[in-house]
Amino acid sequence: MEETVLKYGGYYLLFSVILFFLFRKFLLSVFDPFLFVVLMMSSSLCLSVDSSIFHYVAISIFSFYLGFKCIGVPKRSKLKIDYFVDLRLLEIFTLLFFSLFFFVSIFIFKTAGIPLLSENPSEAKTSSFVEGTGWIRRIIFLSGFLPVCLSILLIASKKKLFYGFIFFLYALVAILQGSKSGLILSISIFWYFYQQNNIWKDSSLRLKRIIRSKIKYFLLITAFVFISIVLKESVIENQDPIFSVAFRLMEFGDVMLYYKMPDVRLFFSNLNFFDFFLYEFNGILGMLRIMDYYEPLGYQMVKAFWNTSSLFDDVVLGPNTVFFVRGHIFFGYIGGVFYSYLMGLSAAYLRKIIIEWEVKNVFVYALLVYVFFQIPTFLKESSQGVSSLFDFLFYLGPIFLISLFINESLKVFTNSRKINLYE
Repeated sequence: MEETVLKYGGYYLLFSVILFFLFRKFLLSVFDPFLFVVLMMSSSLCLSVDSSIFHYVAISIFSFYLGFKCIGVPKRSKLKIDYFVDLRLLEIFTLLFFSLFFFVSIFIFKTAGIPLLSENPSEAKTSSFVEGTGWIRRIIFLSGFLPVCLSILLIASKKKLFYGFIFFLYALVAILQGSKSGLILSISIFWYFYQQNNIWKDSSLRLKRIIRSKIKYFLLITAFVFISIVLKESVIENQDPIFSVAFRLMEFGDVMLYYKMPDVRLFFSNLNFFDFFLYEFNGILGMLRIMDYYEPLGYQMVKAFWNTSSLFDDVVLGPNTVFFVRGHIFFGYIGGVFYSYLMGLSAAYLRKIIIEWEVKNVFVYALLVYVFFQIPTFLKESSQGVSSLFDFLFYLGPIFLISLFINESLKVFTNSRKINLYE
């Protein structure tokens, strides 16, 4: 690890600065989830700088940038509205989903212990899920939608103290799960709403002033928790903390450690355009038992690199196959560059639509913001993004239908009471 940091660290800093200035106009803030994509591309460039595929990676990233450039810089909507449609539906859904998330988390804590308090939090948060609890793992992965809903309710609802308390409980459970990314995601989501002036009604501006005055304390607490987890992990791994943090930042593009090897690229030479769709939707088709699960491309890379038929006692491990790597595998050099351009075009277009969205129906808005924060997942591992959206519909769809039924029943009950008053 230290050797990798020392060898490529300078390149990583150089490419990070270059890409940051290239994409700075498109970044909303340092909490913008797209910053992760910038770091991922910087890491991929630095780790491939000593290989023949470096030029392909550089051209693909520039092609991706051209896609962003074609769409242009989004402008935040400043149009304020007097009321929010379906606010009660969002409240019902959020409370039902939070209750499910809270109780399954307590179940995991009770059966497997609290990951944060374990010897290795990062390992414990994944090993806690044993056979038969896969659905619980999916619920916890989907819980990133909760801070979206809670942020909107904290701003738009009159029950600010109540939803502030629920938000605190969610953050506490996320921390106990040892999830650094979950903690950062919650901050990023809330900061996104903090910057969107169109959702802040005049009655909520006092809350915004309080947040502005107290945000530094919240950030200090978050930094303390994050650094504590990182330091604990570095001690367990017997690594220098500075090198450990640096390696984790460079690890975003670790796919290039494998894919830059000619033998690994040759291993995938038989895949083509049609295989792209089979791999892209394999997670859904496999769960529905329409076809067998494929080994993830990243796992296949690791096996090809070590030239062995199995690794790690059948535990599926491997790097994420970022968009330009997938493009090269399925479409070749020229096709991969064009695929990178389309990914940049699509990502920029989605971001622009969501950032400029005029808020009316808050439930639809919550879904759009969730998609906004899922865009990096598609760029990191598009098949994982497709599976996540399917899981979202499969697991949260029933909760939405129950919420819709309760909401409509309350409407009927309220209307009947109004009629009785005039009889």
